[in-house]
Amino acid sequence: AIDVYKEYIFFYTKLQPGKDSIHFEPLVLIASSYVQLNQFDSAYAYYSLAETLLSRYPDLPVNQTLRFYNEIGFLLLSIGNYAQSINYYEKALSILNYDPLSGDEKNPDALIRFVRYTNNIANALS
Repeated sequence: AIDVYKEYIFFYTKLQPGKDSIHFEPLVLIASSYVQLNQFDSAYAYYSLAETLLSRYPDLPVNQTLRFYNEIGFLLLSIGNYAQSINYYEKALSILNYDPLSGDEKNPDALIRFVRYTNNIANALS
């Protein structure tokens, strides 16, 4: 999968030079693939590239941004960088903007994400 995503980025760059925001999701997917292979340095390098794009294009789709924050938080948690992982999970929570006391049952995905992120923070604190 990694090679396919890299080829996508390469060819899309040739087709649409200057439109690099489209690379955000493939960069996150490459990083995620490296995490699954326990190649954490490579994963972090690709998450860093994705984060650079996120800082340049803060209006990227919310689901992609949430996935990024959750996944880089997981990587940092996995390598023992608990404080930094908490920062990313908190960023995800701030974007999610879900109040568990609101009784909003119309958005179960937000509730699931809220529970996941807060559970990850609890894991980092323990």
